[in-house]
Amino acid sequence: MSDKKTILLHVLCILTVMASALTVRTPSAALVDVSGTGRESYTDENGLPYFTDMDSYYHARLVDDYMKNGYLGDAVSDDGKPWDTRSFYPEGRSAEYPKGIVLLTLAVWRLANLFGHKDIGTVEFMMPVIMSMFTAAVAYMAGCRMSTKAGGLVSGIIAGCGSLFVSRTTFGRFDTDAFVVCMNILLIFFMTEALLAENKRSRVIFIIGFLVSVMLYAGCWNPRNILLFSGVTLLGGFLYVVSLFFVKEPGKRASERLRSVLSSGETRTLIITGLLTVVCLMIVSGYEIFGEMIASALSYTNASSSGNGELPNLFVSVSELKKVKISPDSMAQWLSGCDASGEQTLVNGVGGMPAFFFAMASLVYLGILFFKRLQKEEDDTFDGRRYSLYFTVLGMWLITGIYSTRSGIRFVEVLSVPVSLLAAISTGRLVCGIHGSKRINKHIYRILAAAIILAVTFPAFLGAALSAAKSIPSVSDASANAMSWIRNNAEDPDAVLESWWDMGYYYEAEAGHPCLWDGGSQDGVRAILYSRAMTAKDMEEAYRILYMLACSGNKAVDMLMEHTDAATSFEVIWEALMLDRDRACELIEDKCGMSADEAARAEELIHPAPGKETYLILTYTMTKQLGWYEYYADWDFTGTQELPDATWYSYMPDGTPVFLTEKGQEYLEEKRADEIMWRLFFNAEENPYFIPAFEWHDGVEHVRIWRVK
Repeated sequence: MSDKKTILLHVLCILTVMASALTVRTPSAALVDVSGTGRESYTDENGLPYFTDMDSYYHARLVDDYMKNGYLGDAVSDDGKPWDTRSFYPEGRSAEYPKGIVLLTLAVWRLANLFGHKDIGTVEFMMPVIMSMFTAAVAYMAGCRMSTKAGGLVSGIIAGCGSLFVSRTTFGRFDTDAFVVCMNILLIFFMTEALLAENKRSRVIFIIGFLVSVMLYAGCWNPRNILLFSGVTLLGGFLYVVSLFFVKEPGKRASERLRSVLSSGETRTLIITGLLTVVCLMIVSGYEIFGEMIASALSYTNASSSGNGELPNLFVSVSELKKVKISPDSMAQWLSGCDASGEQTLVNGVGGMPAFFFAMASLVYLGILFFKRLQKEEDDTFDGRRYSLYFTVLGMWLITGIYSTRSGIRFVEVLSVPVSLLAAISTGRLVCGIHGSKRINKHIYRILAAAIILAVTFPAFLGAALSAAKSIPSVSDASANAMSWIRNNAEDPDAVLESWWDMGYYYEAEAGHPCLWDGGSQDGVRAILYSRAMTAKDMEEAYRILYMLACSGNKAVDMLMEHTDAATSFEVIWEALMLDRDRACELIEDKCGMSADEAARAEELIHPAPGKETYLILTYTMTKQLGWYEYYADWDFTGTQELPDATWYSYMPDGTPVFLTEKGQEYLEEKRADEIMWRLFFNAEENPYFIPAFEWHDGVEHVRIWRVK
């Protein structure tokens, strides 16, 4: 085939995999899983659907802040670092964050405006799909280098259409996850090419490509994870170098072979690349990244509690951190690449059963070649080196991907990287085998090749499309109108919005006001305090808790815990809240062993001065989380508390209870009906502590806003 035809064929293949990535995500923009009347509630005043994930609103706020201020966040701390005053109010938190998604979005926005005015929100809505198309193209090129054009098509489609990756990169999912698969493939591609390069010039070019990828990746996602993924890639290369000891210059003594391996170009490549990777990460993220990585590795857990079993760990309530189910329950779900219930599984999440099977077949095939090469001490041929390298690097990635899924379903997208590349290798080998058969003519070969590619990729394509179809916006007009009311009616620019953490990012971005917490500031202390307020039977107690949170945050609890244990600290808080100043000070001195001055300062935090403008926001969606409020409100500070059974009850959007079981009805009538959440949201009970301020019900969501008096 001529060079021009080859280039044209590659271009057509790249366009094909990019088109597949775009096509499977289109249902999310069309809101195909939403009825006609509901679509109006899920679209803004410009007719654009709202974002599909709360994290998207945080990233959109970062873009806005950067455009306004020239830095992330809305303030600068005393030590000169960007600070976010709207998150985790009143303490605030650091706004240091990888700028990649911000800078890339602004660059694409400015480029788009060369061809006509484009709103920045439209660009943010489309950015994840743009990145997914680029990911498919990169995966195609890597698959071609490891296999053939047929293998490239397979890797490009599977990488771009893995249902877990699709669910995290649909239209309106403006998140840093859009970079993960693409950048990981680039790390593998550049490292394997550097180790296989036949001359120094090529090797240097690929090393530079690897290092640039590391720096770009660290600027787009969590640098600690980049250090892990680049380390896994380097480790795979190291295992490959170790294997060279058994195949380089057979017949020589072990010491001579060892010296030969240590002085080889592959070894020098790994050492130089490893050292420069550390330097590059320090340039982008600072030397603190290594201490943070070690600390997070030692402390991260998704167990039910943290802090020696004292305070709850909110990760247990995050659905994407639940352990992933390995495979679907039926053959139909295996072949369709999607579970009818919408539950993601490991096999379907990486592209479906055929892709997973072909990936495992590649691993076995490469493993056989690898161990045969070691046993026979064959000459160091290029193909032998190539397959050994793919086995060690992709094998390490496969192990890492499988292990990472133990921490939650969201990490399945990491596993999709080696699966897509391994599936490309076995597909390419199979197609080449058919091509080499003398019994099969050219036309039949093309038909069989197309059939094989289709069989491997169709479940990924179909499963991705079904997954995208189930993707709907995370907010509706009810929340949008509620935030518009806050923005137009709150008198204090720092008026505090109080709700559960999951809507925090949206409230901060759309109302322009600070919130108690959000998706980046989940906190065990705050979970206990807020949940206690929602499940309290005494309206005044709920008011005092929420007002304390709005004015002094966690400071009162933190101060008490400096002198006693967490359980005692909260016991004192519950009792002191309902006492006058003098009696509260006496209680704090007696129970916490604090001096009179210390007790007085703690009491001022528990009973802050009146006057802070505060709003409590309750929604229909929150009523489905009542089991979690009960769980955290009744926290036993042992770390052994069982997770709640929140499946007994549910509610219709209009607030009508639907009792799923007799046990559920009994639970509601005897446990929930006297609590603040029920009384304020369902009964809209008049009281002297919470004043009704705003209500909106659009058939999808029901929102009530109360002014905390």
